[in-house]
Amino acid sequence: MNGRIFWLCAALAFSTAGCEKSDQKDAAASGQDGKSAASGTAAFYEALCGDTGANQEGPVVMKVGKREFHAGEIADRINAFPPSVRATFAAFERRKEFVEGLVKDEVLRQEACAKGFHKNASMIERAKGDLAQAAITEAFEKKNQDSLVSDADARKYYEENNAEFNQPEALRVAHIFRKADHADARASAAAKARLQAVAGQLAARFRDLPFIEKTVRDLSEDEGTKSSNGDLNYFTAAQLTEKFGEDFVKAASALNTLGEWTKQPVKGKDGWHLIRFIGRRPAVSQTFEDSKDRIRKMLYFKKREPAIKEWIDGLKKKTSASLDESLFDPIRAAIPQGKVTPTAAAEPERPMTLCGEPVQSAGKTLYKVGRFTITDQDMIQRFTGMSPYVRANYARPDAVKEYIHSMMQLEVLAQEGCALGLHVNPEFIRRMQADLVYRFTYDEFERRNTKDLVSDDDARKYYNDNVKDYQKDETVRISHIFRSVNAADPKSGEAVREGMKRLHALILKNKSNNAFFGAMSDDYNEDQESKPYKGDLRYYTKQELTEKSGAAVAEAAFSLNKDGELYKEPVRGDKGWHLIVYRGRTPPVKKEFEDVKDSIKSRLFYQKRNDMQKAWLDGLRDKAGVTINDEALKGVKLNHDQDALVKELKESGAPGKIMKATPITKEEADRIIRENEARKQQPK
Repeated sequence: MNGRIFWLCAALAFSTAGCEKSDQKDAAASGQDGKSAASGTAAFYEALCGDTGANQEGPVVMKVGKREFHAGEIADRINAFPPSVRATFAAFERRKEFVEGLVKDEVLRQEACAKGFHKNASMIERAKGDLAQAAITEAFEKKNQDSLVSDADARKYYEENNAEFNQPEALRVAHIFRKADHADARASAAAKARLQAVAGQLAARFRDLPFIEKTVRDLSEDEGTKSSNGDLNYFTAAQLTEKFGEDFVKAASALNTLGEWTKQPVKGKDGWHLIRFIGRRPAVSQTFEDSKDRIRKMLYFKKREPAIKEWIDGLKKKTSASLDESLFDPIRAAIPQGKVTPTAAAEPERPMTLCGEPVQSAGKTLYKVGRFTITDQDMIQRFTGMSPYVRANYARPDAVKEYIHSMMQLEVLAQEGCALGLHVNPEFIRRMQADLVYRFTYDEFERRNTKDLVSDDDARKYYNDNVKDYQKDETVRISHIFRSVNAADPKSGEAVREGMKRLHALILKNKSNNAFFGAMSDDYNEDQESKPYKGDLRYYTKQELTEKSGAAVAEAAFSLNKDGELYKEPVRGDKGWHLIVYRGRTPPVKKEFEDVKDSIKSRLFYQKRNDMQKAWLDGLRDKAGVTINDEALKGVKLNHDQDALVKELKESGAPGKIMKATPITKEEADRIIRENEARKQQPK
């Protein structure tokens, strides 16, 4: 089986519940461990569900049941974060949040272990898969990344591909080209004049892409670049000179603004050009030392696949792994098709072990790794337990073959991981504990609490209680400037009206300038509710606006429909005069219960689920017995590695971009840390 298919099958085997992987090596077969292989699974269970922390230095910071978390372990966990994240834990509140998260995970872990969930077959299979990957990293990657590719290999690649690491500056331009034989003065002048006729328009409309696209399509005679708006991609000056001539290069090099066009046609070797600037790539000059690490990594991944296959073949010999391919066709023939209801005999799960211990099972031996065996009946039972959708992937004979081969190879890798002691490695155990918590939570809570928790009657009651959210009148959004009048003094009302008319005329002259209206609101608006928001009143129904300001204001507001439109004249409201500008509207909403029932049930389900989950977790927490020593937590010593933080910030760029940030000093890094801490302390 080629390498590509092997790794595809390996990925499939890692991700499906039907995958069989294993862990430790049998002592006699591996020759690496004098202990009994049976201790492998027991050791894993003890590490996964034991009550002893990895680092017991310092006072006890937290206790959950019998499990004690010492200051050393808390420090180790926090110091494992990147420098910029770690810096935030200088604030005590942040440490307290972290410890509370550990409490939640710990009470779930203890409950999962108490119920034997850590021995669940799917949990063991997941552990085997992760252990196999850990074995590849520990036993192959770490040992071969330096040895598989030498400095001589990297230097040879550098010298043979020198142009990749040393490149002159390159320009990226687009052009519109008209062919011309310069020996024919009349034809050359006509081609130039044709481009000159559009040069001014292109220069003025250099951001108008539809116009540029049409002009290039209609005018350019370079068929190879028409479909890309004339884009020539990157060329060095020498390449452009060879292709188009020196005048072209001089004109293109003088451009600097994105989208900028040459103001005049430029003479080229075979005609005339209008040139548009798109970009400039700086020169690259990397020595061998600058690029050595990158080259070695690239060459390593080229050599890795055959090397890892050879390494796995060696592990197979060491474990005396064997495979009976004559059983492939009978297994495939026995794979159930369509929906299958398991029989009583098929329901019990095959006993699982982590580190290759022998398990008695009925059937003919399909493959053997050390003392661990899988039979044809094991495999048939495995396929029976898959969903019909997954089983459909194994309709082809070669698919079954690839799957079984990958399973055996993963068993070999997992046993190598056990032989290296990775099954009790603290980092591996923490990863498995996190997976245990996730799977246990799903099985004990999520799977049992479905959307059936919420009835139609519950949804109907919510709808009736909140019907205003589903039956809404049309609303309009306006901005206004309001001036009050004294109802007892008609002359004052007339004076306000005249003033508002003059302001209306002034705003009308600047009707396209929203900032101007906002400035006038700052100066003249007497409505203290809307004044801080430049007169914005947000959304009101007609009835609400009538109640707020009067029927005339509501009628005027709802008569507008163009964004930024100023009502034709000042409007007399209940308490004074208004200038009104339209900002938008929302259509009426008329949703009946059946229209929104499903969304309401979903909303209520998540509300109810969250409340139930909190109650469930609180019960587990009370059952476990939790204590947290705040004084000990405050004394946890953290690693404030300023050099690492500075390096991280230097090398990081904007999300999604490959770029180096502006170099920063240690003082600037200290400032960033202080600002992060201050932000955490601010009241929400």
